[in-house]
Amino acid sequence: MELPTPAAFVRFVGNGGKYLDSDKARVDEWVVGIKEWLERGLEQVYFFLHQHDEADTPLIADYTIQEFNKHLGSDLSRINFITPDKGLF
Repeated sequence: MELPTPAAFVRFVGNGGKYLDSDKARVDEWVVGIKEWLERGLEQVYFFLHQHDEADTPLIADYTIQEFNKHLGSDLSRINFITPDKGLF
């Protein structure tokens, strides 16, 4: 892909559920591509993601944040999942 501007907008549509591993693999591919773009002058990335079943979106979002932080030098806050044993506070 070409990099015509210093900013990129990526709309990632995942499948979730039993396809979560496939979604993660595609996020990994985007991390590699975005890293190459950053090395070629990309300054901003807007990475919008969602799933067909939005209940799965937090799972892939947290994975994406983790991978962006690990490989792209981002400093994004991870998702704080609420579990029944923790309660809201």
